Formats: sequence, structure tokens, C-alpha cells
Amino acid sequence: MKLCAVIPAYNEEPTVAEAVRKCLEHVDEVIVVDDGSTDRTAEEAERAGAVVYRHERNIGEGGATRTGIRAALERGADAIVTVDADGQHAPEEMLKLLKPVIEGRADIVFGTRMRNFTGPRSKWLGNLILTWLTSTKVSDSQCGYRAMSRRAAELIEIESNRYEVASEIVLKAVELGLRIEEVPVRCIYRDKRKGTKLRDGIAIALWVLRWRLGRLLRGLRRA
Repeated sequence: MKLCAVIPAYNEEPTVAEAVRKCLEHVDEVIVVDDGSTDRTAEEAERAGAVVYRHERNIGEGGATRTGIRAALERGADAIVTVDADGQHAPEEMLKLLKPVIEGRADIVFGTRMRNFTGPRSKWLGNLILTWLTSTKVSDSQCGYRAMSRRAAELIEIESNRYEVASEIVLKAVELGLRIEEVPVRCIYRDKRKGTKLRDGIAIALWVLRWRLGRLLRGLRRA
């Protein structure tokens, strides 16, 4: 079974090489998607042993995740884990996420930080609200640390380009009836200013509401 890590990265020159090296201790291949970086992210990732795909301009986390998952499928991955490039996710927990997929118990496994949240309280509250809007099937819809089987990766067609990708993956996994599990994960907040801001949270919430409204209207038209 080929295990592959996908790392979306934008201007992560200081941290991406370490993330790649640590991931390679647990998976067969690491794919880094350089999302239009203006620094040496791509070079550092390549030097550390990653297969690098590049966007000419910055598209966003969703676009980079889509590119990375498609690349992993094309390269024969049987299971895929998505990881942040800034060292936020502990690579030693990767196999804990992948285990239910490898053993055939789950199609997709979401990491959850909510049982031992160490970040800013405002981020905890934001995650709580966005998770409530997204789905009751998970406790942390915004965590980017997740593992999926090849089948799940093929079925979930990512359309969003930015931070709303996390909610999109959860919503589509539920809609498709995929087997979902959660695993508690640690999150290392090296720079608490990074990540989603209030405006990003509002954009995600609006995207989820539009998605739900679209599904509702579609259902009414069929009725």
C-alpha cells in the first residue's frame, strides 16, 4: 500500500523542509504544492525529498489541496494524508490518522484538536461555530490534518479554492455516505497570528450557508 502526504504551502521557506523530512519517516512519498510562493519554498521542499508541484500564482489552500490530492492519485497513492507546511501538525501522529484507512475501517479520518485545544481562545470559539454550521458528524471541521482512502479521494471533488475547503471535504464526505472516524491530534501553534482570520471565518460560514441553501433548493425542485 502506497502512503502519500500532501502539503499545501505558501511562503513556508523556513519550515517546509523539516515538515517534508518528518513526513518521509512515516509515508512513502511527500507531495508539496507550492501555491505561488515568492520565497524558496519549492527549492527547500525539493531539497528535503518532496515531489513538488507549482502554481504560477497563489490560488489558496483549497486549490493547492486539490492539486496535491489529484497528483497523489495520479502517482498511485492508496491512502493520502494532508498536512500543514508550517509545522503545526505533529508528523508522529500521522500513522494514527492513517490506521483506520489502512485497516479498512474508515474512508476518511479527521484530526480533532478540540479535546485538548492549545491555541488562542478566539480560534477555539471560531472552530466551534464553524463546526456547528458544517456538520455534527465531526467535532473539528476546520482541522487540516486528515487521512483518506483512494476511494474517498476520488469521490470527493474539491471545488473551493480557499479555507472553505475544510468544510467542503466534511460536507461532501457526509453527503456521500463515507465512513468517517475522528482521531485526537496535537496542534503546535508556533505563530498564533497565522491561519484563518475573522474575515476568513465569515467567508467560510457564508460558503457553508450557500452550499446548504443550494442543496435545499435542489431538493425542493426535485420534490
